[in-house]
Amino acid sequence: MSVAYVAGNASARSDSGWVGLSTGDSLSAEDTLQLSEGAFVELKWTSARLALSQKGVYKLHDVLAYSRTLGSAGADKALLSSMQYILSSPGHIQNAPGGARASLDSGAEYVRAEQYDQAIKQFLQAQDAATDSEMPEIQYRLSYSYLLEGDSRKAIEYASGLRPSRADEWSSNFVILKAKLLIDSSAFPQEVAWLTRSENDLSRDAQRSSVYLFLLGLGYRGVCDVANEKLALSKVMSISGESVLGKSAALLLLNP
Repeated sequence: MSVAYVAGNASARSDSGWVGLSTGDSLSAEDTLQLSEGAFVELKWTSARLALSQKGVYKLHDVLAYSRTLGSAGADKALLSSMQYILSSPGHIQNAPGGARASLDSGAEYVRAEQYDQAIKQFLQAQDAATDSEMPEIQYRLSYSYLLEGDSRKAIEYASGLRPSRADEWSSNFVILKAKLLIDSSAFPQEVAWLTRSENDLSRDAQRSSVYLFLLGLGYRGVCDVANEKLALSKVMSISGESVLGKSAALLLLNP
């Protein structure tokens, strides 16, 4: 592996202590990394990328094993396919200026067409024309567009600091988006804590329950809570066993 990007205080353990990471450094699966508050590290190997964005110590062997298990079960593809439908649902900011509204609606159409680079251009244009009160939803739209495009770093950047209220049309979708970004950056304790807040419980949401429970199961796997992982993934299977999520959940249950 190599370090594709690093920001903030991040280091790797060596025989003499902790050594600061720099872009271009080579790492192996036996290395252990440490991130301070606010640090961000993106690793690259073969054609895949891995992000770390939360304070803590990470054993790369464990991080890679988790990633490979999800890959063999098709978990990421199943999630992105389901999330693309949810996150690109129609809607625009009410009372937005004409220029911003046109760019938002155009961007949403590009997302539905899976042309994420064009969607991002439109949402950036909307950002230039938006007022302060309209900015959070535009940042949310930019975050999910970057996520669907495969740029976790930009997705996390635009999502950080967002605090939607229940009155915001996109608040439930943001619960899903943030959970996925936490999973993508191996922040499993934070992801479980996020999804188990009472106000973030989407288990009874007909449109989002399968994705919510699937993400919750992935978080429980990350913190080695086998009982709760099985419970969450089994619920996914009972709700939508023949869907891509249901099939992926079944594969994960067969590969503890």
